[in-house]
Amino acid sequence: MVDLARKWHPFATLLHYVDLCFFYKVKCLHLHFMDDQSYTLPSAKFPKLSLPGRSYKAEEIETLRAYAKARGVTLIPEIEMPGHAKVLTQSYPEWFSNTWDDTLEKNSEGKTITENGEEIRAESIICAGSEKTFAGIQTLIDEVLELFPDSPYIHLGADEINHHVWESCSCCAAYMKEHEIQDSEELYADFLGRATDYVLQKGRTPIVWEGFASEYAHRISKDVIVIGWENHYQTADTLLKNGFRVINCAWKPLYIVGNVNTYKIDRFNFEDILNWNVYEWQHFWEQSAAYPNPLRVEPTDRVLGAQICIWGTTYEQEISRAVENIGAMSERVWNTTPISDSDCILNHMQKVVFDAFRLIAER
Repeated sequence: MVDLARKWHPFATLLHYVDLCFFYKVKCLHLHFMDDQSYTLPSAKFPKLSLPGRSYKAEEIETLRAYAKARGVTLIPEIEMPGHAKVLTQSYPEWFSNTWDDTLEKNSEGKTITENGEEIRAESIICAGSEKTFAGIQTLIDEVLELFPDSPYIHLGADEINHHVWESCSCCAAYMKEHEIQDSEELYADFLGRATDYVLQKGRTPIVWEGFASEYAHRISKDVIVIGWENHYQTADTLLKNGFRVINCAWKPLYIVGNVNTYKIDRFNFEDILNWNVYEWQHFWEQSAAYPNPLRVEPTDRVLGAQICIWGTTYEQEISRAVENIGAMSERVWNTTPISDSDCILNHMQKVVFDAFRLIAER
């Protein structure tokens, strides 16, 4: 997965990532096209989302599609909902913003705060109770499906949301009362269920991040694929027990992340990945169920594979790390036995793979 919304990636670099997937026998390239910062796809129905210099043109997406198809790489487009959606609420508040009552306290900067004084980033969350909002989301999904007709999957985001925001939205309160939804956590699952059902009706398979509560898993079709990453909202073993197919995006060792405070790139190294396996999740965060010891599941074909996630970095910052870490992941997932000589593999990559990809990137 490459984050294209926080840090702009020139179009040519997307082709380089297709090459990298082809080189390492990675079957899918997941492109994070939307976040709070920007919407990087073209939109005919919501043109204010597509800012000059921050969005790809339809012709470029068509070129990317053809390039990936010729190399056997499946593209997975992602647009975020219902959180990480500040670009929607700011560009089209009349479509996507919540309808606030006066119960939320404001700080000196006019931002909404919680009872313990923490900001809840209400502007990043679309309304889950408005039919107009849902119609707008359906329109965006339709546009993405049209841009990527060959993609069997679409990723709908669906993580890191403070759903308590909806408790102060009059529209959400009315929707909850009408549909006998008991709390904002259930409203979250209800919205996700409606959005993923819409994708399924279109003949595509939706993918979401692990972000909804286990107690409301029944509201979401088991045809939805869930990415297990943090083991905080719902653990990987619980997702499997609830009947979902899972992709392993364990933060440790599969994340490459830009640190906004130090401008450094945090990542785990080649050896960390070779010592991991696809049925294991681990995290450095104390609130994760995969800390400090790994969370392991029994081997099953419902763990579909693994995925490197690259967040908040430019192409120039991430590419050398991506070449190394994606190679290690591919080696570890395709081979079922642990690698005993990591130095041999790394030396081979440095002599062959690094030079080959450098030529591709310079093309």
